[in-house]
Amino acid sequence: MSDFVERFATWWSDPDPDRLGELLAEDVRLVQPLAPDTFDLAAGVAAFKRLFRFLPDLRGVVHDSSVDGNRVFIHFTLSATYGGHPIAWDGTPSIASSCARTASQPSACRSSTHSRWRSR
Repeated sequence: MSDFVERFATWWSDPDPDRLGELLAEDVRLVQPLAPDTFDLAAGVAAFKRLFRFLPDLRGVVHDSSVDGNRVFIHFTLSATYGGHPIAWDGTPSIASSCARTASQPSACRSSTHSRWRSR
């Protein structure tokens, strides 16, 4: 999973929703606190495109990660500009190994994120 964490970090350093499929399986379910769940990669890409229209300079920095069985937890900070002011929040996605593009892709694939907002 360390390869996945490195690719996750690289993706968030210059995110492109159209390249999300390089990270995640077709049947990925994305669950996060500020938007409706998505149930496949195409819906996830559409959700990220909406997010980047709202926060076009959104970037992420990975701090550390941990593996527990078939899940990887990635602690990272997202930052952007909103209303001319910098904002940032920490997140810890929990990603099943089956969700990673390099792994098998069963229909039970699910990724969830727990976030804590803060302003800078």
